Parts: sequence; structure tokens; C-alpha cells
Amino acid sequence: MTFFRTRVGQPPLLGSTFPLALYWQQYADHEHPERNMSSMATVTAGTTTARSVAVVCTGTTASGVATSTYHLNVTAEDDGRYEVHVEAELHVTGAAGWRVTPNPHHGELEFCDLWVEGSFVPGDGGTKRYQRHAVRRAGDVVLIPHHHCESDDKHNILMHAGDEAAWLTEDDNPVVRIESSSGVAAGICAYMWDMHFAYTVCQGGEPVTLPRGFIARARFSLRSMPRNEADLWLRVARTARPGGLADVPVHVRGVHTFTDTFASADLTRTDLWPWAFEVLEGGRTLVEGKIDREVGFDDSASLKIGASAGGRGRWVLTTIGPAFSGPPFIPGRHYRLSARVRTRGGTATVALALHRSDAPGVYDPSGYEEFTGQTRSVENGWALVVVETPPIAPAPDRVHCRLYHAGEGIGWFDNVLFEEYD
Repeated sequence: MTFFRTRVGQPPLLGSTFPLALYWQQYADHEHPERNMSSMATVTAGTTTARSVAVVCTGTTASGVATSTYHLNVTAEDDGRYEVHVEAELHVTGAAGWRVTPNPHHGELEFCDLWVEGSFVPGDGGTKRYQRHAVRRAGDVVLIPHHHCESDDKHNILMHAGDEAAWLTEDDNPVVRIESSSGVAAGICAYMWDMHFAYTVCQGGEPVTLPRGFIARARFSLRSMPRNEADLWLRVARTARPGGLADVPVHVRGVHTFTDTFASADLTRTDLWPWAFEVLEGGRTLVEGKIDREVGFDDSASLKIGASAGGRGRWVLTTIGPAFSGPPFIPGRHYRLSARVRTRGGTATVALALHRSDAPGVYDPSGYEEFTGQTRSVENGWALVVVETPPIAPAPDRVHCRLYHAGEGIGWFDNVLFEEYD
């Protein structure tokens, strides 16, 4: 379903880039034709009245072992808005059954994956909308912190009939209401872009083959609420406190001293994004990245990479740009990354990687243009390492900050600063 508007003249809540799939699917590798039921799809018009339109959507897996049927009823409400009510049925018909693999983040039988128009800005220079996400269960409203971490506050959110999930802070705010009698395990994308609603069928982390004759049914509705109603949610909401993030460093606008983590961050911020560690060579047994709480340039905290011979790793900040609550970049500007660096064996450097707004490959950071500073081995004290770009035009839509260490030894990084200038 694309270009769905909840009122005449309003911008669409659903666009064409990420339409609402009207068939059942599994989360991982969901484009595989045996893991979704979009094959042999049909759309049939149902009964139409002055205030409602009915549509039936059907499909199967490629082999036909499982079928999907969605009944949609779009109704005009008394306040002039439209709502969509959906009844979905999954039916396993093949003799061999339908194999389902476990998903640790939410249920496996996914009947709704909602990408709201404007919640994700892939590279058009726009600004991300819907900077709050909340779930209302039995009248209790919980705000999910707006951060890019796979954390327990976003996973396996149990919802029952009458519970709602909403994207907030705009004039027109989408709401998914669960109407199923069975419990739904929902999950939110780490980037806060989309939300998945599904049933759990795998137990103990093991795959399961649903037998012929298995049937699953789901009911939900999609509506919008105006800003004044959304503000009521925000006034009474409490903020979820994610666990397991005490050692995840937070992106700050200014100098990174790495004294702040998600354990101490203000979770009501909409620009909470993490530094992430990546092993490039040697595997996790040879390379490790963490916050050092004893060593720092002018305090007692820094980012640390330790490696054995042949090991190479980096800390990466991937969330600078308009898609991540930042302002749009301006064509023709320079970009600079500076850091204080110290080593005990091995070498270290810093780099800026960027994707220009007119280039392909926005989802493949390995293909970004990278500008690297001088590689240093600093056995005593702290050296200032700087990398600067030439004027960048067209303007980038993504900028990554990268801190590298290679070879046997330890590298420390502190007082990291990203800047743009004319």
C-alpha cells in the first residue's frame, strides 16, 4: 500500500519507497520468495459504499506451501480522517510445511512492517521526521529512546488487543492499533525508521516447521492523530531505560571526550547515536575495542583498540547527516576530523568517509570516498592527528568518522572533533 493519506490534502503517511506490505513474511532474508507470500499476488476490489472501500489481497510463497490473505477496509471517520482496518490470514497448505527461523528481536510471523514516509531519509538531503516513538499499553505510554542501538527497549515489545504504537512530533502522526486477540511481539528498527509486528512461533532459538493446516490470523488498524493528541501522549509518557548500554559511547556535537555513554545520556534527546566498533582483520579473538576508563588525554576516558599481530580494527561514527537528525550539508564546504592519538605498539590514524548526495551506493559504506590522516606510532604522550577534505560538491548526505588501529599493540583516541567549514 502506497500514498495512503488519512485526510484529503494531507501529505501521505505511506510513500512509494517503503510501502506497507500486504502479505505475511519472515524478517531475515524477507525478500527470498520462500520467506514471503508476495508470489502470484492478486488484488480484488470488494464492497464500496459512500464511506468505505474494501480490498482483498492474496499471495503465496513461490512454491505455494503457504498462502496469505489480507482484507482491507478503508473507512471515513466522523472527524474527516480515514482509517484502514486489516484482517490478515496465513494458511500453510503444503505437505512439507513452512520452515520458520527464529528472530531474537521480535516475532517470526510478521504481518505488518510500517515505514512511515519521512521517518527515513535515504539520501535526498531532507530531514528525518517523527523524532519520538511511543507505545501505549493498557493506558501506560512509554517513549522509546531515539538512539541507534540494538537494545532491549526496542525488542520483543509485547502488545495485546487495544495497544497502540505511534510515531510522534508532527502535525499528522501515524498510529498502529493491535486488534488481535493473540499477543503480538513487536520490534523497532535500531535507526527508529520502521516497526515490525509479528507472532512468535520459535521456541528456544530453534527453527520450526509449521505443518499443513496451520493457520495464523492477525487484526490491526492504521490511523493518524493530530499534534494535540500526540502532545497528550508526550505529557504522560515515561521514557524506557535500555539495559546493556553502559559501555556504548555517545555521539556528541562538539569534542568527544568519551566520558558520556548511554548509561548517563539524556534519553529524551532525539540525536542519540553511538560509536560502534568493527573488526577489520583478525577476528574478535585478536582485536578488541572498548572504552578505557583510566587513560585519557585530559581526563580518564578514551576509546581503545587492542590487537594481536595481524589484527586491525576501527571505531566508527556513522550517523552524521540529515537522515540522523543533523542539519543538511552545504555544497562546497570542507570537513575536518581531529583526534588526540596515543599508541603502545602498532599504528593509528583517523579518516573521514563520505557519500555524495548524487552518487549510488548509499547503503554500501565500503564504497564511500575516504580521506585518511597521517598514520602515526606515538609511544610517548599524545599526538594530534588531523584529516581534512577538499571542498565537497555535490554536498554529502552521509559522513562517517573512522578511528583506526593496526598491528600488535594498543591504540587510544581522545578529544575527537568533527568540523565543517567554508
